[in-house]
Amino acid sequence: MNKSHDYEKWWRDYDEINRLDPGTRIRKELIIDGIKAPKYKKILDLGCGSGELLATIKKLYSEKELYGADVSKEALELLSRRRIVIKSFLLDLDLEKPLPTGDGYGHYDAIVCSEVIEHLKNWQNVFKLLKNLTKEKSRARVIITTQSGKKYPHHVSIGHIQHFEPKEIVSKLEENSFNVIYANKLGWPFMNIKNLMVTHLLGGNTLESGKISLIQKIGLRVFYYLYKISLKGFGPQIVVIAERK
Repeated sequence: MNKSHDYEKWWRDYDEINRLDPGTRIRKELIIDGIKAPKYKKILDLGCGSGELLATIKKLYSEKELYGADVSKEALELLSRRRIVIKSFLLDLDLEKPLPTGDGYGHYDAIVCSEVIEHLKNWQNVFKLLKNLTKEKSRARVIITTQSGKKYPHHVSIGHIQHFEPKEIVSKLEENSFNVIYANKLGWPFMNIKNLMVTHLLGGNTLESGKISLIQKIGLRVFYYLYKISLKGFGPQIVVIAERK
């Protein structure tokens, strides 16, 4: 996956798919529940895309100060037009060195990094950056979601380089001055079933068209409700929540 080309294509052609994807919807609900407390006022979405998560936060909690960072210029242009963030940053998390706390980035009460690190060769950089962007002893909250288990063809087609286990995420957070308060897998068996269906019924490629038929929309809605009753402790979805020491 050529990052500079394919990420621009994703936000140009597949924005609707991203909004309707049941996994995206479930993650959004989990993240919002984790940052809804008033003390999490200044929030950064690290890998924000076109701002679906930020738009929902803004609608529910208009008093929060929202910021976004992404590698895609196309996504940040969409985000800018939506007028939901105070500031956005063009940021390549695969750079050799994480950006310092200066350069206009500041510190945050909460940082979300959702479905990002599986796309990165230098994924460890994210954890150093999280430390730099939160104050010592602030108990600033960090929420990370990523994928576990088998890497299917459709994962490769959207740029997944590797999948993780919760203990890897926990270890890196602890190394960078965070206390982990929650780390779990979820989604079994329905997220697993969806991965198999995409592989065997769609040939492993979900990106052939940005258009979604009525039947596909119904299917996505059905899987959303199935995901909600999936078991925790098993499955391909990782959710980790931590607080700054």
